[in-house]
Amino acid sequence: LLVLGHFYSASAEIAGTLYKQRGIPAITASATSDSITYENDWYFSVLPSNRLISEFIANYIKSGLGYKSASLIYANDPHGLSLSESFIQHAQELNIQIKGQWSFDREDRKLNDRLSYITAQLRAMDDPGIIYCAAYPIEGVKILAGLKFPGTPYTIIGPDSFSTPIFIKELLAYPKERIIPGYHSDGVYTTIPFMASIDGQKTRRFREEYLKKYRQEPSWIAACYYDAIQVAVKAIENAEISGQDLPGDRRKVRDALQRFSDIKAAVNGVTGPIYFDENGNYPRSMNVGIYNRRTLSPAFIQYQHLSDIGEESALTHGLGDNIISIGGKMMTRTKIVYVGSQIIEVRDLNTDSNTYSVDFFIWFRFKGEFDDKQIHFPNATSRIRLDQPVYEDRSGNITVRAYRIKADFKSAFDYYRYPFDEQRLFIRFHHNFMTRKRLIYVPDSAGSPKNLMKNGLAEKIGHGLPGWHINDISVYQDIERFMRGEKQFEVAFSRFNTDIHVSREKSNYLLKIFIPMFTLLTVLYLAYYIPISELRLRVLLILSVPIGNAFYHIKFTSLYSGGLLDYAYWAIYALTGAALLATVVTHSLQKRQAIKPARFMTVAEKIAHPVLVLAFGCWLGYRYFS
Repeated sequence: LLVLGHFYSASAEIAGTLYKQRGIPAITASATSDSITYENDWYFSVLPSNRLISEFIANYIKSGLGYKSASLIYANDPHGLSLSESFIQHAQELNIQIKGQWSFDREDRKLNDRLSYITAQLRAMDDPGIIYCAAYPIEGVKILAGLKFPGTPYTIIGPDSFSTPIFIKELLAYPKERIIPGYHSDGVYTTIPFMASIDGQKTRRFREEYLKKYRQEPSWIAACYYDAIQVAVKAIENAEISGQDLPGDRRKVRDALQRFSDIKAAVNGVTGPIYFDENGNYPRSMNVGIYNRRTLSPAFIQYQHLSDIGEESALTHGLGDNIISIGGKMMTRTKIVYVGSQIIEVRDLNTDSNTYSVDFFIWFRFKGEFDDKQIHFPNATSRIRLDQPVYEDRSGNITVRAYRIKADFKSAFDYYRYPFDEQRLFIRFHHNFMTRKRLIYVPDSAGSPKNLMKNGLAEKIGHGLPGWHINDISVYQDIERFMRGEKQFEVAFSRFNTDIHVSREKSNYLLKIFIPMFTLLTVLYLAYYIPISELRLRVLLILSVPIGNAFYHIKFTSLYSGGLLDYAYWAIYALTGAALLATVVTHSLQKRQAIKPARFMTVAEKIAHPVLVLAFGCWLGYRYFS
């Protein structure tokens, strides 16, 4: 009915001819050659084509990195040629001087000699500019190993093949890269379709589920094929296929895919809203990553599509100098600011007002200028001002600035599972003026600035939360949306979150809640062993249970009403009612001299009580811990 793949451009190009002849729709999430989808309305890609990738790279080299010259290395095959031809065309349009260009044949028996010759030529140049390596991972890594190591001045950028797991695997074949992570790869730029750290909440959930299932970070290939499957399923649903006419059903699915033709008809995937242009490609915004110790992190400058702002409007919004045009669509420059936080102490958790106090460090790592004085903490109980930093360091054009903050915050607590509840204490902030089109926060995985540790400023976490335990602290970026202006248009801001997970100490609540409950249920059960002839004593004992139960019910649910604990107290009331009813029935039977039924009731009530308590306890435990 539909094909997902192929992985490589070469195989997708060959298979695409067959799919077109046989009328079989196909979606790739890894192959990017222009010829795959060009003049083939049966093949679709959830990635931009090589032409758009190289157009973007040329613009990024000029506007994002500030280079005016470049050198080009490319594979002499359809994939490499489409990347190189587009780059040369757009480099000329942008007045980027191409100081040299070299090609290689991947099937050449003397390929290694050819690559060695290319790297020797580059090393002989005084200034080759930035080096664009339009190659597959295997050849790309060989070029890197010959050019780049500590102390060399070369800046290298590659297409999305440089951000694949295969690229990392090839790097590890070199002993120095294995021993010193980043020996060959530090500072290498690459485009990448998916970066979990700079996307929204849906991406974060996908990453968490992927880590839970596979115990490793999702690659962009995994994320894009996940989206390709979502698109395929949605197209099949929309196609309303019969299952009786396979060629007809395939055409219906192809037509449904073609109807995903703009952002309004897009499928909302983890990598963004997916739709196809006139050639069957997804013209997505492209992220740029940079390697540091063999880990790919977002570069300080990114570009995003201005899907809702025209060029003239963008100029009036003050974005004109930060605009580039890719495939006829405008993109605006977005600043990446790395943010880290380190908790020193959490204290004074007040469950009446849902407030808590936190003493913590926060630091920003950024390129160029950044106005951190305009940071707003929406869940702080009073305004927080970032005054004098406790630490600041400038290295070149990279600044690290740290503050120490002591403040009170408020969160919405959920007491449904009290006393086994876990609460989340948030510290959240966003910029007052810079929207997500201009600023995205990224968690700083590099850790706290070294001087914080050296000067003893960064201390081990402590807390003044009696009765609570800190389980985990996580940091992440998501999106906060506001409606603004007279026309109430939506504005999105990048929001940074520090999420402190706390849970109650269980031992205290076993004594305060469950032992009294167990005692009341035991008293109720013992009432069944009082002979029915001692009716008054039995009834008084039964009635003592709801009185005691009401005392504890009012005491705890006045603070935490509406939770699962309510069910336990109401269950005791119900069991009390059942005990009174059983007592009345048994007394009535004995009064009428119905000896056998009376004996049956006496035995049944002694069995039914623990069975009901056990069944309810299992149900309540399932609800608490499922």
